[in-house]
Amino acid sequence: MKPILIALISPSGSTKEIAGILQRAFEKAGRPVEISDLGPGKSLEPYAAVVVAAPIHGMRWMPEAMAYLAAQREGLTARPAALVAVSYLYFEGSTRWKASITKALRTLREALPHASVQVFGGRLPKTLPAPIRWLFGVKKSSPIDLVDPLSITAWADGWVRTVV
Repeated sequence: MKPILIALISPSGSTKEIAGILQRAFEKAGRPVEISDLGPGKSLEPYAAVVVAAPIHGMRWMPEAMAYLAAQREGLTARPAALVAVSYLYFEGSTRWKASITKALRTLREALPHASVQVFGGRLPKTLPAPIRWLFGVKKSSPIDLVDPLSITAWADGWVRTVV
């Protein structure tokens, strides 16, 4: 059975943690998994499916992830794919910022129409300064931890069934 590739970029660690949760769920469903950092030129031929995971930075999916999507378009189109975005502002920020992120997610859907696009909550290890909280509409003054293993596992359990 061909493995599922989880290709990721994780500057602060939340995306890598989410990839680990996805890996456990896929393996529990009987699917082998390989986790790899995003990198150019890696053939997708050995994989049954691919999950590309990256955080939202600047209200957009990280440029490295977009570049990977463009470089691997042919391979991603030829197999089941999921594009995972990690963001705390999507869930905790003001409506304006959520709308901006939603627009960026639309770009992902247009870039790879057959792919599943999913957003999971991320983590901020320390409290945001008050002016930044005000700017982004974040009400919590404590560190934000929105990584939800149950919702990630539930999504993974459903998505892995689409992989032949």
